[in-house]
Formats: sequence, structure tokens, C-alpha cells
Amino acid sequence: MRIILTLFYIILVILAVSFAGLNATPVQVNFYFTSLNMPVSVLIIYIFGIGVIGGFMMFLFKYWRLKTENFKIKNQLKLTEKEIKNLRAIPLKDQH
Repeated sequence: MRIILTLFYIILVILAVSFAGLNATPVQVNFYFTSLNMPVSVLIIYIFGIGVIGGFMMFLFKYWRLKTENFKIKNQLKLTEKEIKNLRAIPLKDQH
């Protein structure tokens, strides 16, 4: 399995290097206040990295929100189970 993974990484690196070689033409990227000249492949890698980081941040936000909701529900469940246990311990009284 380790050999297959190593081969996969080697093929991935070869593809990335060939992609960078094919897209070495510099382009001008205009930001609102400045502009940069960079190869297309570097620009694509930067944009991909920004997308990965943004997606990860959104995932973390959702994860933390669900984690706090889960914590609240567990606490509510504990209180409900304690209340049920207390109600079962109360002896029944006859109406007569």
C-alpha cells in the first residue's frame, strides 16, 4: 500500500511540474490598488489555496456550531433523564 501511495505522489508531482511548464506565460493580475505579474500556474495554485483555506474555515465554523448544539442537547438530555428518575422514585398515592 505504501508503494502505491508513493507512486501516486510521484505521478502527482510530475503532473504538477508539467502543468507549471505548460502554463509558464506570465499574466498581469490587477488588484484594486496594485497589480502583479505572475505565471498562470502560480495564479491557479494561489486561487486553489485560497479556496481550500476558505472552505476549511467554513467547515470549522459549521463544526463548532454543531459541537455547541450537541453539547446543549446532551445537557438537556441529562436533565430530562434525572427528572424522569426522580418522578419514578415518587411513590404513587391513592385518591381514597
